[in-house]
Amino acid sequence: MEPLDKLLKKSVERFGLESIYSAGELAGKWSDIVGAQLAEKTAPLMIKERVLLVRTANPGWSHQLTLLKPKILERLKAEEHNIDDLRFIFKEGTEQGPK
Repeated sequence: MEPLDKLLKKSVERFGLESIYSAGELAGKWSDIVGAQLAEKTAPLMIKERVLLVRTANPGWSHQLTLLKPKILERLKAEEHNIDDLRFIFKEGTEQGPK
C-alpha cells in the first residue's frame, strides 16, 4: 500500500494541478516568508513557469510587495522553492484580505 502523500502527488500530476498544489504548500509557509502583516493581506495563488502569482487585498499591498520582491525571492530560494519571479494581482472585492 502506497503512502498517502505519494498517492496525492500522483493524483495532482494526473489532473495537471501541480501549480496550484505547489502554491498551496507554499501558503503554509507564507507568513514566515513575507511576515505576518503581509501574509494577512496577500496569498500565493499558483506557480506557472517558475512565476508565483500572488493575490493582494488592494493595490497598495501589490506596490508594497513589488518593493520587497528581491527580499521575498531571496527567502523563497532559501526555502528551496523554484521561483524566479513574482507577479501580483488585486481583485475587486478582496479588501478584507485575499483568504
